[in-house]
Amino acid sequence: MNNISILGPVDVLAVLSLALAMTVFLNGCAPGLTGLDSAAVPENPTYQKDIAPIMERHCVRCHEAGGVRYDGVVVDSYGGMIDELDEVVCTSIGRDVIDLYPDACREREDIFSMPPGAAERLDLVEQVTLAIWVTNGAPE
Repeated sequence: MNNISILGPVDVLAVLSLALAMTVFLNGCAPGLTGLDSAAVPENPTYQKDIAPIMERHCVRCHEAGGVRYDGVVVDSYGGMIDELDEVVCTSIGRDVIDLYPDACREREDIFSMPPGAAERLDLVEQVTLAIWVTNGAPE
């Protein structure tokens, strides 16, 4: 008689979960974020240390107090970011990042629409940093 063991549904799920975990570990990034340098993403980003420099590079030239203010959105301070958090985050990060950090953004039609035109968009590390920051409660 053959003693062939057939995996049950729970065993199959465990094997698949382990395979996914190993893939994530070996790739060094979350599934769906191909090319993310996870070592460059801060574990606990803060506004002062991590978010303000991103906003300065990509957003403040148009969205600063006293300057050109598209839609009244000002992101040159922590208070300005908090006042416009959902709009800033949702328009700055892509669908693949939102899928992994759903608490970072409510559903919107204008996802990843900023900056407009040929301006340089946030790279993947910056998008994930912003999503983690919001998910962690947007610490100053």
